[in-house]
Amino acid sequence: MQTSPMIYWQGPSLGTSEQEASWLAAVRDVLSQLPSPVFLESAGEMSRQARYSYFAAEPEDLFQLPSDPSEENRRWRERLNSWLELEESASADGRFAGAYIGYAAYDLGRWLEKLPSLALNDVPIPSLYLGRYHLAFVHDRLTRRLTLEGTPGMQERAHDWLTAVQSALQVQRNHRPGKAFRLTTTWRSNMTEDDYRHKFSAVQDYIRAGDCYQVNLAQRWQAGFEGSPLHAYDTLLRVNGAPFSAYLDTGETQLVCVSPERFLALEGGLCETRPIKGTRPRHPDPLEDRRLAHELAKAEKDRAENVMIVDLLRNDLSRSCKPGSVKVTQLCEVESYPSVHHLVSTIQGELSETCGPMDLFLNAFPGGSITGAPKIRAMEIIEELEPHRRQAYCGSFLKLDLDGTLDSNIAIRTLLAHDNQIYCWAGGGLVADSQMDLEYQETRDKVSRILPLLADL
Repeated sequence: MQTSPMIYWQGPSLGTSEQEASWLAAVRDVLSQLPSPVFLESAGEMSRQARYSYFAAEPEDLFQLPSDPSEENRRWRERLNSWLELEESASADGRFAGAYIGYAAYDLGRWLEKLPSLALNDVPIPSLYLGRYHLAFVHDRLTRRLTLEGTPGMQERAHDWLTAVQSALQVQRNHRPGKAFRLTTTWRSNMTEDDYRHKFSAVQDYIRAGDCYQVNLAQRWQAGFEGSPLHAYDTLLRVNGAPFSAYLDTGETQLVCVSPERFLALEGGLCETRPIKGTRPRHPDPLEDRRLAHELAKAEKDRAENVMIVDLLRNDLSRSCKPGSVKVTQLCEVESYPSVHHLVSTIQGELSETCGPMDLFLNAFPGGSITGAPKIRAMEIIEELEPHRRQAYCGSFLKLDLDGTLDSNIAIRTLLAHDNQIYCWAGGGLVADSQMDLEYQETRDKVSRILPLLADL
């Protein structure tokens, strides 16, 4: 069976940034009031991987896994594969002909590997949350055009959505009472600098003992809030726009993400992953900013850190790809984002005929760039040293089209809002020649355009 995308509405070219921003704000505002809204947004500098954005809501069905594995769910992969109904599709680039969209929390790793349970699970969100969506607004940043697309038979809902969005454009709804987001407490971390120093030393002991080569150690910040997390997302997107930004509201929890990092993509049998390792802060002085980028490009420690993860991901991709097809196509190139410079590599391979898109995803999950190497031992050490579970942080937002095309991110620069508390994480990969003060500062650099920005709202 072949399904073609239905284009229910094609809007005018949004000729100015103000028009574009108004339409997208209206779309977010309307869909955020419907069940399980999810936005996958490309922002920042235009590129091949940052062209299309998708705004969906009202899934036909949901697939969820609890935060911890249980005996009755031991056949969950079989149930997931039965639930996924993939088919041929005639959709072209950027077209939306229905998709499974949601997130895999970092703790989905517990369903894939045997891991200890030591860190406090104080926000027990689902480990996997996927919805089957049949309708979405699609924004093409290149043509500056917005369309409403989906599977056949969605005419009535498409009309309702469009009418509501057009009405929202006529009303100044961005400043409705109760909509604005604000913190009610200051940010506080689950590690003091001394705590981080002791944990850093423990990682170094493990590295010297030969347990691992690299461990990603993260700290978590927490604050009380009131108002709408969507407002926080809008603000972060405007200031920290990144190619793999996302917002998802499960009804109980809101997830906000401005990630620059792709996890896995699959299109036409070609798999791709783009790990980030190596960071320098941006600087307002252009000369100093270029110096920092050049310093990162030449930094032996950061390059070695990146290469370790490239090797790990080559192995992870090889579990799902044709023998001999996995290749590194970009190694340790500097890419710049609003708050930091990063070292980025690209690995590609051809998917084996015996593997499907979710096999590819699960065989490599969670991403090696946010665990360390070797992966399982690094995850055990993370569980021992980090006081709280990561929940969605370092997991992945994903979109699996009905034709098997997959794209997903690494959920860094990610916040979780639950029960009037909001949480934000940042971490970095520790290796043998890491310096404690620099690594601690790196975690703070990564949230330097997030925590103060939300504190000032």
